[in-house]
Amino acid sequence: TFGVMCPYARGWQESFGEYIVRLCDVTQCGIIYLDQIACSRAKPCFDPRHGHPLGGGSWWAEGNRRLLGPVHDILSKRNVPITSEGAAESWIDMIDGYLLACCPQETDVPFYTCVYGGYASYFGSYLAPQTEFVPYWAITARATAWGVEPGWYHSWPMDKGKERFGDALAYCARFREQAKEFLAYGHLVGEVRFAEEPKMFKTSWPNPMNGGANTVTGSFPEVMGTVWANVDDTKRAVVLANMTDREQTVSFGRPFAGSVTLAPNSLELIREK
Repeated sequence: TFGVMCPYARGWQESFGEYIVRLCDVTQCGIIYLDQIACSRAKPCFDPRHGHPLGGGSWWAEGNRRLLGPVHDILSKRNVPITSEGAAESWIDMIDGYLLACCPQETDVPFYTCVYGGYASYFGSYLAPQTEFVPYWAITARATAWGVEPGWYHSWPMDKGKERFGDALAYCARFREQAKEFLAYGHLVGEVRFAEEPKMFKTSWPNPMNGGANTVTGSFPEVMGTVWANVDDTKRAVVLANMTDREQTVSFGRPFAGSVTLAPNSLELIREK
């Protein structure tokens, strides 16, 4: 039976911290992933030995803070971030990165990078191995333009015959590195206002949450654009994504005027002069 430990139990807090620090010492790893903490809701616990009121209560959140706090203090000095699955704001000062493990939808919005950009990093644009390249690129490019690190595809984009998928993912990673002043350390402030709204196209992809048992359909703009501010809000930049395999020329007026021709399946960073 899958379950989570009671975070208030002192023995678990001590064992957890000791194990995580020892893991870093032995493996010299550069990042820690703690599955489920940021997406597991509070559960009642009736063990009187744990020292909390029986049943539910605020002790769950307090316990997680006692669990994570000392480890985060140690690892942050080593520049080793802590990540977890989910996006619970409760731990945003103790968990540095959040896996968005869900099926991409047409109706998704970039809530987290807009509200919490610069405070935490978000990663994941989950897709199944059966996904065709058109929706794969559209969803991966959209995630990148939203400031979400794309991926969590396991290893299938590296398989033989999938080179185009792996290359696209590597391209988005390099683009994020190039634009990290905004996409990693800054925050999303809005959408690009185009002189002429891009056309829409419809595509579909297998639902990765159930192994592709059903298909999800959605519409995307041929070109999308986001507006970003740097960490101290002194600079603006535009990120444009050509979601198609055709060259596209667009003009825009927000937050500054510009015109650009985008190569097929490409991303473009335009900084305010």
